[in-house]
Amino acid sequence: RNYRCRYGEIDIIACNKEYLVFCEVKTRSEQHKLHPSLSVTQSKVKRIRELAGMYLMKNENEKRQPRFDVISIVLNEKQEGLIEHLENAF
Repeated sequence: RNYRCRYGEIDIIACNKEYLVFCEVKTRSEQHKLHPSLSVTQSKVKRIRELAGMYLMKNENEKRQPRFDVISIVLNEKQEGLIEHLENAF
């Protein structure tokens, strides 16, 4: 699921036994010269970390370690996507 508050949103929050994963999703067409993951700037990283902190404060019983991932989707001309999942991106 995603998480929204008045300060912004996190695209996906997921979990497994060990981690609570905060994930940023970026999509680009294959004509775009910049890979989607490269559009996650330092200011975006800071914002996601702040939002994750707010989420964890509201969910203080959460004991799993936070992890920050990036999912990149590159669409071809038929709108078919190549998906890459980068764990521990930042």
